[in-house]
Amino acid sequence: MRIKRVFSTIDTHTGGEPTRTIIGGLPYIPGRTVVEKMT
Repeated sequence: MRIKRVFSTIDTHTGGEPTRTIIGGLPYIPGRTVVEKMT
């Protein structure tokens, strides 16, 4: 088996709900704001 990409994540609880935040492993996303990065 060959791994193509590895993501670094943190699993937490927010307001009693489980959440997973990606903290690394993604390529750079161009844009100055979150809205610019989403479009």
